[in-house]
Amino acid sequence: MTSTVLNRRVLASVLFALVAQILLEAGAWHLGVPPIATHVLRIFLWFTVAAMMTIAVERRLWPAAVSYITGFLIASVWPQTVFYVMSATNAVLMLNSVHVWRPRPGADPATDT
Repeated sequence: MTSTVLNRRVLASVLFALVAQILLEAGAWHLGVPPIATHVLRIFLWFTVAAMMTIAVERRLWPAAVSYITGFLIASVWPQTVFYVMSATNAVLMLNSVHVWRPRPGADPATDT
């Protein structure tokens, strides 16, 4: 997983996101923020990580970043939909990632980024 610069950047971003999410949860709990509001804020955190990945690693991940900010806005207005929104935005990220990093016929995986 750490053999290329791209892989190291993706791994570092994922680890950053996990630590940031833990800190967000801890801070929100300490402040007494209701769990539903924390879930909505988590979508915004995912947006920032997806946007960071789009800027720094792979520009073709922009649909995932757009879906997360759209999902954050929807869940902010209708918090009762937060889990549906999380599912939909994560599905967009998964489909976007599969599309961007799908194997291409004739491509050399060692040199293709």
